[in-house]
Amino acid sequence: MIWIANIGFLLILTCLTGSICMAVWLAAASLLQKRGNARMIYRLLKLVMWGYTMPLVYLVFFGWNRFMTSEGWVLVTTPTVKVILLVGFFLWLIGVAAYAAYQIPLIYGFRCVRGDRIYATVEMTAVLDRLKKEMGIRKNIVLYQGYRVISPFICGFWRTEIYLPVAHMGERELEIVLRHELIHHKQRDTFWKPAFAIVNGLFWFNLLVWHVSHKMQQWAEASCDESCCRSGIIVKEYFGTIIDMVASETWRFGACSPLWAEGGNELLWRIHCMKRNQNNKIRKSWVAMAAAAAMMIGSCMSVCAATAGASGLYDEMFRVTRDQAKETALVEDVIEHTGTADELFEGLIIEETPDARSTAINWTIKKRVVKKTAYFSRKSGDTIRVAGVIDPDNVTIQVGIIEPDDHLRYIDAKGSFAHTFNLTKNGSYKVYIENLNSVTVTVNGGYS
Repeated sequence: MIWIANIGFLLILTCLTGSICMAVWLAAASLLQKRGNARMIYRLLKLVMWGYTMPLVYLVFFGWNRFMTSEGWVLVTTPTVKVILLVGFFLWLIGVAAYAAYQIPLIYGFRCVRGDRIYATVEMTAVLDRLKKEMGIRKNIVLYQGYRVISPFICGFWRTEIYLPVAHMGERELEIVLRHELIHHKQRDTFWKPAFAIVNGLFWFNLLVWHVSHKMQQWAEASCDESCCRSGIIVKEYFGTIIDMVASETWRFGACSPLWAEGGNELLWRIHCMKRNQNNKIRKSWVAMAAAAAMMIGSCMSVCAATAGASGLYDEMFRVTRDQAKETALVEDVIEHTGTADELFEGLIIEETPDARSTAINWTIKKRVVKKTAYFSRKSGDTIRVAGVIDPDNVTIQVGIIEPDDHLRYIDAKGSFAHTFNLTKNGSYKVYIENLNSVTVTVNGGYS
């Protein structure tokens, strides 16, 4: 149940922050597109992935302890919350499984295309080697021809391969095609395309992800077009070579068909992108830099806002369902006990955690062991809130604080717990957990 709650909460955060980055990119792309800078638009699109990593960074450095000590805390659940989490998790799993099932025949078809291959001729390989040297590419790239290949493509992040149809190509035509594929390699498209496909599968419920995933494929091609034409190839010659291929292009399931073979006006759209490539470069760079900064700042701010909003929503749902379920183990009016360390810790093994910066509790406590945190300062009138989940959930442990005069205040906790200790003294405090059971217990939670 704990890992289901963590996955669900992380999915919500990444979906929110990623969507904000995507929205910023769409706005920036609409401005840059008028100025015809396809390469800059595509580079900014890669920053969208930053929105899907920011929640992880935030959790590591800032947010984890907030989750651990919010009133409802993601790991402390009521029966109603547990049902909601389980239903949502299994619906998400069904969607991921359906997406994977759709991809399996595509992957199989792709493997069949690659399997029916032959090495390219020495002359074709010589052209490839010449272009690699000209473009400063040192990686070994193998050139193949395939009878099932209907359109040139490049694949493989670790072992990169280029596939061409088994058909006659003039040297100039071959040079244009290979330059286009090598630019895909320089753009790291063999990494970014699978990365976006994975994001698409994880966030299948977000329509914006589907839209941007398709845009990614479009702008990857447009970026290659722009780079090829800036390398000295005449635009008319470049697109003339592509148009000559269109007559024989028909879409086939899993056969690595180009976007324009699926129908629509993809090739016409790419030609229009090239026509808008003559505007002022300084203005284009200015807009691109502003967009990149907005995406970075927006993603950072959105993580904080999404964290606070999602935590608050969870707290409210927790309070409502807690009252409905009347779960006395989770309410605040639990009984506090008092004692001294000499009395309560007699005959027990005492372990201390030296890290004073961490307020997370992810402890494994063996039988007849007391585990303490490092000292931290508090003032009279402050509070110490402790929350967590105990495994196994049928054993009772003591969770408490050690006051500056070594006086102990604690509660008996079982399963899930959340309690606030109101402080009346200034000085250094510790949080402790005592296991008097005959079995080892694990406690996942935190204090603040």
